[in-house]
Amino acid sequence: MPPEIAGETTSGINPTSPTGVGTWWDQLLDGLSRVTSSGRYVPIIDGFRFVAIVAVMLFHANESLVVSRPELETPARQTLLFHVLKVGNVGVPLFFAISGFILALPFLESFKKQKPFSVGKYFLRRLTRLEPPYILNLLLVTLLLIVVKREALSELAAPLFASLGYVHNLVYGEMSRINCVAWSLEIEVQFYILMPVMAWVILRLPTSARRMALVGIMLACVLAKMFLIPQQGGSEVVQRVKMSLLYYFDHFLVGILLADVYFTDWISQPKSALHWDAIAAVAWGMIVVSQWRLWSQHLLVLPMFVAYYASFRSHFIRQALSLKWVTVLGGMCYTLYLYHFFVISLVNKFTIPRLAGFSYGPSLAIEFGLILPTSVIVAAVLFRLVELPCMKWRPFQSSTASRSSSSPIHSKSVPELNV
Repeated sequence: MPPEIAGETTSGINPTSPTGVGTWWDQLLDGLSRVTSSGRYVPIIDGFRFVAIVAVMLFHANESLVVSRPELETPARQTLLFHVLKVGNVGVPLFFAISGFILALPFLESFKKQKPFSVGKYFLRRLTRLEPPYILNLLLVTLLLIVVKREALSELAAPLFASLGYVHNLVYGEMSRINCVAWSLEIEVQFYILMPVMAWVILRLPTSARRMALVGIMLACVLAKMFLIPQQGGSEVVQRVKMSLLYYFDHFLVGILLADVYFTDWISQPKSALHWDAIAAVAWGMIVVSQWRLWSQHLLVLPMFVAYYASFRSHFIRQALSLKWVTVLGGMCYTLYLYHFFVISLVNKFTIPRLAGFSYGPSLAIEFGLILPTSVIVAAVLFRLVELPCMKWRPFQSSTASRSSSSPIHSKSVPELNV
């Protein structure tokens, strides 16, 4: 995997006390810092993850409230806040672009420096890093469905195995019955499988040809979604296409193109300037606005690329997204993503009956005030117990190399890429 990125390793590190011992807050964050497989770390990437996971959580919390209390939908739709929160599902494409960025960098460096790249280790790392938390989540949720909702194992077995094999979208043409958020993880896996092939075909090309190919494929994807695939409805085949990599491939390409710029043009050291803060702020706003019209939703790739690009080059936004507590929460996004929907359901079970008579605004504030911290606490415990050990698990490395790469990412001695 690639060596460290100069100038990208200390942003977001909170200082310790003069005695060398951090505060309880610093120690807590250090204990929840992610561990990755290579020798580089870009804090703002976890900042981007933070934006994406918060957007998804707020989206689901808002949707759950309105669905649970239908009388709130009409007054809610009259507020700007509702329409902003409705855009929160854009967090999933934001995650897709981040995946494209992270997975493209090692291939770009390998081809640039003519270094060998082990595809076997590439897949084994994803297997050991992602599968145990995912499998545990599906089994726990299945158990809850049987015990709490009294659903029969015979009816859950097929969807469970389909979800475990990342083929639920393809087989059923709908979100997983076990964990609805698993639909996007199936698309991620499809991209993981395709990435080595794509890297060999496209990323080996000269810079200009490579970028023309990426932009050309991206444009073709956008046009296909706008003019060939029905905006609403469609056959069962169309529904399955809409839940596959084919439909979201352009979002991954955003990340790959950004990785190309980051590695080739910026030499992994983007220079910041204040005017990029303004551009980034406008671009993030355009991401929201683009989702308010059906036709413009497919143009998401443009403001998304500009938002990521400008944020890398910005000063204040980059600093904010590199704060340690932000990067720690962003680093826990996988666990947060897997479990937040069930926290929402649990909180709603107790709050919805007691919110009768409350208007949309106060109800939403109470829901957010309970759901967000509860989700973080649950995710922090599970991250520490399950996901973090998987990050440290290196079955393909020697014991010495494994120990040297298993320290928290915020250690200056082991700066790492967020994979």
